[in-house]
Amino acid sequence: MSSTEQDLNLKLQTMRYLWHLGYITRKDVDVVEYGLERDRIYTDIDVLGIKLDENFQTFFIACDCKSGVRVKTAERLFWLSGVMKYFDANEGLFIRNSTIEPKYLGLSKRLGIAPLSSAQLTELERTYNVPTRFLGPFCQEQKDINSLFLDLKKVDVFAHDYILKKYWKDDPHQQIVTLISICQKLKEQRGLEEFRQVFATAYALSLLSISILSLSRPILAIPPEQREAVAKYELLGGEEASFDKKKLLEDFYVFMVTEISERYNEKYPVPKSQFLENLLPQYSKHFADVVLRFCQNPSSSILVPRIMDLFAFEFALNYRKVDLKDIISMGWNKFSLKPLKDFMVFASRSNLVSLKFEDSAKEFTKSLESGE
Repeated sequence: MSSTEQDLNLKLQTMRYLWHLGYITRKDVDVVEYGLERDRIYTDIDVLGIKLDENFQTFFIACDCKSGVRVKTAERLFWLSGVMKYFDANEGLFIRNSTIEPKYLGLSKRLGIAPLSSAQLTELERTYNVPTRFLGPFCQEQKDINSLFLDLKKVDVFAHDYILKKYWKDDPHQQIVTLISICQKLKEQRGLEEFRQVFATAYALSLLSISILSLSRPILAIPPEQREAVAKYELLGGEEASFDKKKLLEDFYVFMVTEISERYNEKYPVPKSQFLENLLPQYSKHFADVVLRFCQNPSSSILVPRIMDLFAFEFALNYRKVDLKDIISMGWNKFSLKPLKDFMVFASRSNLVSLKFEDSAKEFTKSLESGE
Protein backbone atom coordinates (compact mmCIF):
# COMPACT_ATOMS: atom_id res chain seq x y z
CA MET A 1 0.00 0.00 0.00
CA SER A 2 1.40 3.42 -0.96
CA SER A 3 1.94 6.20 1.59
CA THR A 4 -0.82 8.19 -0.14
CA GLU A 5 -3.30 5.34 0.38
CA GLN A 6 -2.13 4.92 3.96
CA ASP A 7 -2.62 8.65 4.58
CA LEU A 8 -6.14 8.42 3.14
CA ASN A 9 -7.02 5.48 5.38
CA LEU A 10 -5.70 7.34 8.41
CA LYS A 11 -7.74 10.43 7.49
CA LEU A 12 -10.92 8.39 7.03
CA GLN A 13 -10.38 6.60 10.34
CA THR A 14 -9.84 9.96 12.07
CA MET A 15 -13.05 11.27 10.51
CA ARG A 16 -14.91 8.17 11.67
CA TYR A 17 -13.65 8.64 15.23
CA LEU A 18 -14.58 12.35 15.29
CA TRP A 19 -17.99 11.65 13.76
CA HIS A 20 -18.75 9.31 16.65
CA LEU A 21 -17.83 12.13 19.05
CA GLY A 22 -20.43 14.37 17.40
CA TYR A 23 -18.36 16.27 14.83
CA ILE A 24 -19.20 17.11 11.23
CA THR A 25 -16.03 16.21 9.34
CA ARG A 26 -14.22 17.48 6.26
CA LYS A 27 -11.06 16.17 4.57
CA ASP A 28 -8.22 18.07 2.84
CA VAL A 29 -9.53 21.55 3.65
CA ASP A 30 -7.54 24.27 1.92
CA VAL A 31 -6.49 27.36 3.87
CA VAL A 32 -7.17 30.06 1.28
CA GLU A 33 -6.73 33.79 0.97
CA TYR A 34 -8.73 35.28 -1.87
CA GLY A 35 -9.07 38.75 -3.29
CA LEU A 36 -9.59 40.74 -6.44
CA GLU A 37 -6.60 39.39 -8.34
CA ARG A 38 -6.31 35.69 -7.61
CA ASP A 39 -6.74 33.14 -4.88
CA ARG A 40 -3.79 31.89 -2.88
CA ILE A 41 -3.76 28.49 -1.18
CA TYR A 42 -1.41 28.68 1.79
CA THR A 43 -1.72 25.10 2.98
CA ASP A 44 -4.36 22.46 3.72
CA ILE A 45 -5.53 20.61 6.80
CA ASP A 46 -5.92 16.84 6.59
CA VAL A 47 -9.10 16.60 8.67
CA LEU A 48 -11.26 19.36 10.09
CA GLY A 49 -13.97 18.60 12.63
CA ILE A 50 -16.84 20.95 13.46
CA LYS A 51 -19.13 20.47 16.45
CA LEU A 52 -22.08 22.54 17.69
CA ASP A 53 -23.35 22.45 21.26
CA GLU A 54 -26.90 23.19 22.39
CA ASN A 55 -26.04 26.90 22.70
CA PHE A 56 -25.08 26.86 18.99
CA GLN A 57 -21.45 27.46 19.94
CA THR A 58 -19.11 26.16 17.22
CA PHE A 59 -16.03 24.12 18.14
CA PHE A 60 -13.30 23.17 15.68
CA ILE A 61 -10.67 20.46 15.85
CA ALA A 62 -7.77 20.37 13.37
CA CYS A 63 -5.98 17.09 12.60
CA ASP A 64 -2.67 16.35 10.92
CA CYS A 65 -2.66 12.73 9.69
CA LYS A 66 0.53 11.32 8.19
CA SER A 67 1.56 7.69 7.80
CA GLY A 68 5.20 8.30 6.82
CA VAL A 69 8.05 7.93 9.30
CA ARG A 70 10.19 10.79 7.99
CA VAL A 71 8.43 13.66 9.68
CA LYS A 72 9.97 16.74 11.29
CA THR A 73 7.86 16.49 14.41
CA ALA A 74 8.56 19.90 15.95
CA GLU A 75 7.93 21.72 12.67
CA ARG A 76 4.65 19.88 12.10
CA LEU A 77 3.48 20.60 15.65
CA PHE A 78 4.11 24.33 15.20
CA TRP A 79 2.47 24.18 11.78
CA LEU A 80 -0.61 22.51 13.25
CA SER A 81 -0.71 25.09 16.02
CA GLY A 82 -0.81 27.84 13.39
CA VAL A 83 -3.65 26.16 11.49
CA MET A 84 -5.56 25.77 14.76
CA LYS A 85 -5.32 29.52 15.34
CA TYR A 86 -6.52 30.22 11.78
CA PHE A 87 -9.67 28.17 12.39
CA ASP A 88 -9.89 29.25 16.04
CA ALA A 89 -9.80 25.52 16.78
CA ASN A 90 -10.13 24.41 20.38
CA GLU A 91 -8.12 21.22 19.87
CA GLY A 92 -5.59 19.60 17.57
CA LEU A 93 -4.77 15.97 16.84
CA PHE A 94 -1.29 14.94 15.64
CA ILE A 95 -1.76 11.43 14.26
CA ARG A 96 1.11 9.22 13.07
CA ASN A 97 1.68 5.51 12.52
CA SER A 98 4.02 5.30 15.51
CA THR A 99 3.96 6.86 18.96
CA ILE A 100 5.45 10.35 19.25
CA GLU A 101 8.90 10.57 20.82
CA PRO A 102 8.76 11.48 24.54
CA LYS A 103 10.87 14.61 24.01
CA TYR A 104 8.01 16.20 22.03
CA LEU A 105 5.26 15.51 24.57
CA GLY A 106 5.87 18.75 26.49
CA LEU A 107 5.75 20.82 23.30
CA SER A 108 2.56 19.18 22.04
CA LYS A 109 0.89 19.72 25.42
CA ARG A 110 1.89 23.39 25.48
CA LEU A 111 0.45 23.88 22.00
CA GLY A 112 -2.83 22.19 22.91
CA ILE A 113 -2.23 19.24 20.60
CA ALA A 114 -2.94 15.60 21.42
CA PRO A 115 -0.44 13.19 19.78
CA LEU A 116 -1.88 9.83 18.78
CA SER A 117 -0.45 6.79 17.07
CA SER A 118 -2.67 4.85 14.66
CA ALA A 119 -2.74 2.04 17.24
CA GLN A 120 -3.91 4.48 19.93
CA LEU A 121 -6.60 5.79 17.60
CA THR A 122 -7.81 2.22 17.01
CA GLU A 123 -7.85 1.61 20.75
CA LEU A 124 -9.91 4.77 21.31
CA GLU A 125 -12.40 3.53 18.77
CA ARG A 126 -12.70 0.26 20.67
CA THR A 127 -13.13 2.17 23.95
CA TYR A 128 -16.01 4.22 22.51
CA ASN A 129 -17.48 1.29 20.57
CA VAL A 130 -17.13 3.14 17.27
CA PRO A 131 -18.74 1.14 14.42
CA THR A 132 -16.10 -0.09 12.00
CA ARG A 133 -17.92 0.83 8.80
CA PHE A 134 -17.16 3.95 6.81
CA LEU A 135 -20.05 6.21 5.83
CA GLY A 136 -21.01 9.78 4.99
CA PRO A 137 -18.03 12.10 4.36
CA PHE A 138 -15.66 9.25 5.26
CA CYS A 139 -17.26 6.59 3.06
CA GLN A 140 -15.05 4.37 0.92
CA GLU A 141 -16.22 5.95 -2.35
CA GLN A 142 -13.73 8.82 -2.17
CA LYS A 143 -12.84 8.52 -5.88
CA ASP A 144 -16.52 8.94 -6.79
CA ILE A 145 -16.70 12.01 -4.54
CA ASN A 146 -13.65 13.54 -6.21
CA SER A 147 -15.23 12.86 -9.60
CA LEU A 148 -18.46 14.59 -8.53
CA PHE A 149 -16.61 17.69 -7.40
CA LEU A 150 -14.57 17.77 -10.62
CA ASP A 151 -17.80 17.69 -12.61
CA LEU A 152 -19.14 20.56 -10.51
CA LYS A 153 -15.95 22.53 -11.18
CA LYS A 154 -16.46 22.13 -14.93
CA VAL A 155 -19.91 23.73 -14.82
CA ASP A 156 -19.53 26.17 -11.89
CA VAL A 157 -16.02 27.00 -10.70
CA PHE A 158 -17.24 29.50 -8.14
CA ALA A 159 -19.63 27.03 -6.47
CA HIS A 160 -16.91 24.36 -6.42
CA ASP A 161 -14.26 26.65 -4.92
CA TYR A 162 -16.58 28.22 -2.37
CA ILE A 163 -18.03 25.08 -0.81
CA LEU A 164 -14.65 23.32 -0.74
CA LYS A 165 -12.32 26.21 0.12
CA LYS A 166 -13.58 29.75 0.58
CA TYR A 167 -16.54 29.00 2.83
CA TRP A 168 -14.36 28.66 5.92
CA LYS A 169 -12.99 32.20 5.66
CA ASP A 170 -16.31 34.07 5.68
CA ASP A 171 -18.51 35.15 8.57
CA PRO A 172 -21.82 33.26 8.97
CA HIS A 173 -24.04 35.94 7.38
CA GLN A 174 -21.79 36.06 4.30
CA GLN A 175 -21.68 32.27 4.14
CA ILE A 176 -25.49 32.17 4.21
CA VAL A 177 -26.00 34.73 1.46
CA THR A 178 -23.37 33.10 -0.75
CA LEU A 179 -24.56 29.52 -0.24
CA ILE A 180 -28.18 30.49 -0.92
CA SER A 181 -27.07 32.08 -4.20
CA ILE A 182 -25.08 28.93 -5.06
CA CYS A 183 -28.06 26.65 -4.34
CA GLN A 184 -30.34 28.80 -6.49
CA LYS A 185 -27.87 28.53 -9.35
CA LEU A 186 -27.44 24.78 -8.87
CA LYS A 187 -31.20 24.36 -9.11
CA GLU A 188 -31.12 25.80 -12.63
CA GLN A 189 -27.88 24.03 -13.61
CA ARG A 190 -28.40 21.81 -16.65
CA GLY A 191 -24.78 20.66 -16.98
CA LEU A 192 -24.97 18.14 -14.14
CA GLU A 193 -26.72 14.80 -13.97
CA GLU A 194 -29.67 14.89 -11.58
CA PHE A 195 -28.09 12.80 -8.83
CA ARG A 196 -24.91 14.91 -9.01
CA GLN A 197 -26.99 18.07 -8.71
CA VAL A 198 -28.81 16.60 -5.69
CA PHE A 199 -25.49 15.65 -4.09
CA ALA A 200 -23.93 19.10 -4.65
CA THR A 201 -27.05 20.85 -3.33
CA ALA A 202 -27.21 18.63 -0.23
CA TYR A 203 -23.50 19.26 0.43
CA ALA A 204 -24.03 23.02 0.14
CA LEU A 205 -27.12 22.83 2.38
CA SER A 206 -25.13 20.98 5.02
CA LEU A 207 -22.72 23.93 5.17
CA LEU A 208 -25.66 26.34 5.08
CA SER A 209 -27.24 24.68 8.11
CA ILE A 210 -23.96 25.05 10.04
CA SER A 211 -23.91 28.76 9.20
CA ILE A 212 -27.55 29.31 10.17
CA LEU A 213 -26.99 27.57 13.50
CA SER A 214 -23.86 29.63 14.17
CA LEU A 215 -25.66 32.86 13.31
CA SER A 216 -28.58 31.85 15.57
CA ARG A 217 -26.42 31.67 18.69
CA PRO A 218 -27.10 35.22 19.98
CA ILE A 219 -30.79 34.86 19.08
CA LEU A 220 -31.23 32.06 21.63
CA ALA A 221 -30.69 34.57 24.44
CA ILE A 222 -33.35 37.10 23.44
CA PRO A 223 -37.15 37.04 24.00
CA PRO A 224 -39.06 34.99 21.40
CA GLU A 225 -41.09 37.99 20.21
CA GLN A 226 -37.88 39.81 19.18
CA ARG A 227 -36.19 36.89 17.42
CA GLU A 228 -37.63 37.41 13.94
CA ALA A 229 -36.43 41.03 13.72
CA VAL A 230 -32.99 40.15 15.07
CA ALA A 231 -32.66 37.21 12.65
CA LYS A 232 -33.20 39.60 9.74
CA TYR A 233 -30.66 42.05 11.19
CA GLU A 234 -28.12 39.25 11.52
CA LEU A 235 -28.69 38.22 7.91
CA LEU A 236 -27.48 41.70 6.92
CA GLY A 237 -24.41 41.41 9.13
CA GLY A 238 -25.83 42.66 12.42
CA GLU A 239 -27.76 45.71 13.60
CA GLU A 240 -25.02 48.25 12.82
CA ALA A 241 -24.42 46.90 9.31
CA SER A 242 -28.17 46.73 8.59
CA PHE A 243 -28.56 50.36 9.77
CA ASP A 244 -25.77 51.47 7.41
CA LYS A 245 -27.34 49.60 4.49
CA LYS A 246 -30.77 51.05 5.24
CA LYS A 247 -29.32 54.58 5.44
CA LEU A 248 -27.58 54.07 2.09
CA LEU A 249 -30.82 52.87 0.50
CA GLU A 250 -32.74 55.82 1.98
CA ASP A 251 -30.19 58.28 0.59
CA PHE A 252 -30.45 56.65 -2.81
CA TYR A 253 -34.25 56.89 -2.65
CA VAL A 254 -34.07 60.62 -1.86
CA PHE A 255 -31.68 61.06 -4.79
CA MET A 256 -34.04 59.24 -7.16
CA VAL A 257 -37.08 61.25 -6.00
CA THR A 258 -35.21 64.55 -6.39
CA GLU A 259 -33.69 63.63 -9.75
CA ILE A 260 -37.00 62.56 -11.32
CA SER A 261 -38.80 65.58 -9.90
CA GLU A 262 -36.23 68.10 -11.15
CA ARG A 263 -35.45 66.48 -14.49
CA TYR A 264 -38.87 65.24 -15.56
CA ASN A 265 -41.19 67.15 -13.23
CA GLU A 266 -42.77 63.86 -12.20
CA LYS A 267 -43.34 62.02 -8.94
CA TYR A 268 -41.27 58.89 -8.27
CA PRO A 269 -43.83 56.06 -8.59
CA VAL A 270 -42.53 53.79 -5.79
CA PRO A 271 -43.36 54.63 -2.13
CA LYS A 272 -40.43 54.81 0.26
CA SER A 273 -41.65 51.87 2.37
CA GLN A 274 -41.93 49.65 -0.72
CA PHE A 275 -38.50 50.77 -1.96
CA LEU A 276 -36.86 49.90 1.38
CA GLU A 277 -38.27 46.38 1.21
CA ASN A 278 -35.41 45.68 -1.22
CA LEU A 279 -33.02 45.92 1.72
CA LEU A 280 -33.82 42.33 2.65
CA PRO A 281 -33.68 39.40 0.21
CA GLN A 282 -36.94 37.72 -0.75
CA TYR A 283 -36.12 34.65 1.32
CA SER A 284 -35.60 36.66 4.56
CA LYS A 285 -39.03 35.74 5.97
CA HIS A 286 -38.39 32.02 5.42
CA PHE A 287 -34.89 32.43 6.83
CA ALA A 288 -36.20 34.09 10.00
CA ASP A 289 -38.79 31.35 10.34
CA VAL A 290 -36.24 28.51 10.24
CA VAL A 291 -34.02 30.38 12.73
CA LEU A 292 -36.98 30.64 15.14
CA ARG A 293 -37.73 26.95 14.71
CA PHE A 294 -34.09 25.95 15.30
CA CYS A 295 -34.14 28.02 18.50
CA GLN A 296 -37.19 26.10 19.73
CA ASN A 297 -35.35 22.75 19.61
CA PRO A 298 -31.57 23.26 19.85
CA SER A 299 -30.66 19.68 20.81
CA SER A 300 -32.12 18.22 17.60
CA SER A 301 -31.36 21.23 15.38
CA ILE A 302 -27.59 20.86 15.83
CA LEU A 303 -27.84 17.44 14.17
CA VAL A 304 -29.23 18.85 10.90
CA PRO A 305 -25.74 19.30 9.30
CA ARG A 306 -24.87 15.67 10.07
CA ILE A 307 -28.15 14.48 8.58
CA MET A 308 -27.60 16.57 5.45
CA ASP A 309 -24.13 15.05 5.10
CA LEU A 310 -25.59 11.56 5.24
CA PHE A 311 -28.26 12.57 2.75
CA ALA A 312 -25.54 13.77 0.37
CA PHE A 313 -22.99 10.98 0.73
CA GLU A 314 -25.10 7.96 1.62
CA PHE A 315 -28.45 8.58 -0.06
CA ALA A 316 -27.80 10.86 -3.06
CA LEU A 317 -24.43 9.36 -3.96
CA ASN A 318 -24.78 5.71 -2.98
CA TYR A 319 -28.52 5.25 -2.38
CA ARG A 320 -27.93 3.50 0.93
CA LYS A 321 -30.32 3.46 3.85
CA VAL A 322 -29.30 5.60 6.83
CA ASP A 323 -29.93 4.48 10.37
CA LEU A 324 -30.67 6.96 13.16
CA LYS A 325 -27.73 5.46 15.06
CA ASP A 326 -25.50 6.81 12.28
CA ILE A 327 -26.70 10.35 13.08
CA ILE A 328 -26.86 10.41 16.85
CA SER A 329 -23.47 10.31 18.54
CA MET A 330 -22.67 9.55 22.15
CA GLY A 331 -24.76 11.26 24.79
CA TRP A 332 -27.95 12.04 22.85
CA ASN A 333 -31.05 10.56 24.43
CA LYS A 334 -33.71 12.67 22.71
CA PHE A 335 -34.05 13.37 19.04
CA SER A 336 -36.65 14.77 16.66
CA LEU A 337 -36.66 15.02 12.89
CA LYS A 338 -38.77 18.20 13.02
CA PRO A 339 -35.81 20.63 12.65
CA LEU A 340 -34.71 18.68 9.55
CA LYS A 341 -38.21 18.98 8.08
CA ASP A 342 -38.29 22.70 8.94
CA PHE A 343 -34.94 23.16 7.19
CA MET A 344 -36.17 21.32 4.09
CA VAL A 345 -39.29 23.53 4.02
CA PHE A 346 -37.07 26.61 4.23
CA ALA A 347 -34.95 25.34 1.32
CA SER A 348 -38.04 24.66 -0.79
CA ARG A 349 -39.79 27.97 -0.04
CA SER A 350 -36.59 29.91 -0.67
CA ASN A 351 -36.29 28.36 -4.13
CA LEU A 352 -33.03 26.57 -3.33
CA VAL A 353 -33.81 23.05 -4.48
CA SER A 354 -35.06 21.24 -7.57
CA LEU A 355 -38.10 18.98 -7.77
CA LYS A 356 -35.74 15.99 -7.97
CA PHE A 357 -34.08 17.13 -4.76
CA GLU A 358 -37.44 17.51 -3.02
CA ASP A 359 -38.50 14.03 -4.09
CA SER A 360 -35.21 12.54 -2.90
CA ALA A 361 -35.41 14.45 0.39
CA LYS A 362 -38.93 13.18 1.04
CA GLU A 363 -37.85 9.60 0.37
CA PHE A 364 -34.81 10.04 2.61
CA THR A 365 -36.83 11.58 5.46
CA LYS A 366 -39.46 8.87 5.18
CA SER A 367 -36.78 6.19 5.49
CA LEU A 368 -35.47 7.90 8.63
CA GLU A 369 -38.95 8.08 10.13
CA SER A 370 -39.44 4.37 9.61
CA GLY A 371 -36.41 3.81 11.81
CA GLU A 372 -37.54 6.06 14.66
